[in-house]
Amino acid sequence: MDVLPLDQATLETFAPHVGESFSGVLAGVQIELTLVEATELAGGHPDRTREPFSLLFQTGALGHVRQGLLQLSHPILGNQEIFVVAVKGDEKWMYFEAIFN
Repeated sequence: MDVLPLDQATLETFAPHVGESFSGVLAGVQIELTLVEATELAGGHPDRTREPFSLLFQTGALGHVRQGLLQLSHPILGNQEIFVVAVKGDEKWMYFEAIFN
């Protein structure tokens, strides 16, 4: 499967896939994630090549994992490695966010 060049990724790349499943590896753990939000962000640098956006993924609780490089795979978008940070969670679910500037 091809690698999605992240410098070419935009909100429009991911928005059609909200609600879809992704597989990934985070902190050495194989996980299944659902893309629950793809949101435009305000601001950004005037010389930017894209509008900033965020992605919010939901997965089962991972305990100690709070952030890291997520090796993400999707049948249409391909493979990519993105940095994610846990933004909320409980005993059952965790939510990880990736910001693209």
